[in-house]
Amino acid sequence: MDIIKINFGPGQLANSNLSPFKVPVSVWENVNTFLNAVANVDGDTADWIDNGLTEIGDNTFSFYSLQQMAAKWQSTNYQDLKTMTQQVHDFGAKAVPASILQMQQVSPKFKGGTYSKGDVNAFTDAVNQLIIAANQVSIASQNLKIDLQQLTTEMSGGTQFIKAVNWVKNKFDAKNYTQTNQEAQNLVNTMNQFENNFSWNNLNTCFECFTFVNGTLGTLNSELNNGMSQIQKISYSNNPFEVDGNFNVVESDWSQVANDAQSFLSSLPA
Repeated sequence: MDIIKINFGPGQLANSNLSPFKVPVSVWENVNTFLNAVANVDGDTADWIDNGLTEIGDNTFSFYSLQQMAAKWQSTNYQDLKTMTQQVHDFGAKAVPASILQMQQVSPKFKGGTYSKGDVNAFTDAVNQLIIAANQVSIASQNLKIDLQQLTTEMSGGTQFIKAVNWVKNKFDAKNYTQTNQEAQNLVNTMNQFENNFSWNNLNTCFECFTFVNGTLGTLNSELNNGMSQIQKISYSNNPFEVDGNFNVVESDWSQVANDAQSFLSSLPA
């Protein structure tokens, strides 16, 4: 008898060390604090940071590029993150149980070799529904990941931005003036605040985790498509076959992922 192995499980999403839904809320608060601060830096301050980059001899990074990506995070990416998380939850809590119920009802017939064309259609329909649902989440994940990778690239110049800020602070330090210059002091204060908020490690923690979402769903899609192809090939000649997979474990694992996603979503900063 042919054995068709399909991995329906959530893979790395179920790994507490890798799942993006395990990233602490405190990290997301730091991410938002930093990106909101970057997006709201006024034009004069942004000019000085870019001037500082020029003065330290760095032509690779631009504060304006980082600011544009921070603004996009505020307007689009953060909501996209929430939408994708909701889709992962719905996949684990709704799509998986519905499809597995249908598979469990039909799969015993395959093992006995007494299945009909309708049985095969019912099983493959359940698999296909999972493929469609997983594709929707994968598309959302991929689109978000592209933007986050670009933001991470901009953030990789973190050390240089801090050097530029320090150049500005040194230029407008009070010791350079014979009397109080409030405008210069305000700029120094702004730079100090910027430096306090700047934490690219928090960003990288989040963005690296989210690569696992897309990778996991991509692997799942490959498994489902491969299994579908095998089932259709074997059933065409009415050969007996068995689908290898512990449906109860898969459903339980996805239920946990769905719960993690829901907890993550409810704890995200507004």
